[in-house]
Amino acid sequence: LSLIFNLSENDKGILDAELTRFFEGSMEINSLMEAINLKNKETFNKISPIFEGSLKIFSRGDNKELSGSLWINLGEVPKQLLPFYMLLSLEFVMRQKSNKKRIVVIDEAHYLLDEKTIVTLERYVRHARHDDISMVLISQSANDFFKSKFSISILENCSIHILLRHQNVSDEIMDFYHFDENLKYFIKYSAGFDGKETLAYLQIPGFRAIVKIKSTEDEHEGIEGIR
Repeated sequence: LSLIFNLSENDKGILDAELTRFFEGSMEINSLMEAINLKNKETFNKISPIFEGSLKIFSRGDNKELSGSLWINLGEVPKQLLPFYMLLSLEFVMRQKSNKKRIVVIDEAHYLLDEKTIVTLERYVRHARHDDISMVLISQSANDFFKSKFSISILENCSIHILLRHQNVSDEIMDFYHFDENLKYFIKYSAGFDGKETLAYLQIPGFRAIVKIKSTEDEHEGIEGIR
């Protein structure tokens, strides 16, 4: 909150006190909003965007055990707030205690590779396996992961890498994946989805190959249904 909304020490003091009361007393979200507003209207106005839209997923109270599938859709969130909401969503999921193995899929992961959030994401990736959590990070470009030592650490902690078509194959990608010119050409021009199947580069410990991924009829129907 401090990083996103440029909060003063007074703002942070108010939020610290009210958020502590909120979590310790299991308050309703409306009570939290009212309490902050009464303490300091200017503070409330600064952070008011977080009380709109997707934050309601955290106060509805359904599916607290995260049984089955939970889809947190942040499609309506303004882009400047996406790192905050995605980190909040991830925190929500990672803190749930469960005796079952879980898979957490993060689409548009580049929003969490922001310098404000990358350290937290890297820590979660490193510790996820201890909580029987597998994390899948999806981004439009592998280049997104070469911006800092923390994002490179994330790559090093991911055991499975799948690369689709990349128009810009950077030197960092070439070095990290040990690409020669043939693989570079494949990634730039041959990989990707042709409407029926996908050609991709696959790398797992001790093995790498070009693979063909064929979707089933049910998957095709599911994709068309989402569209």
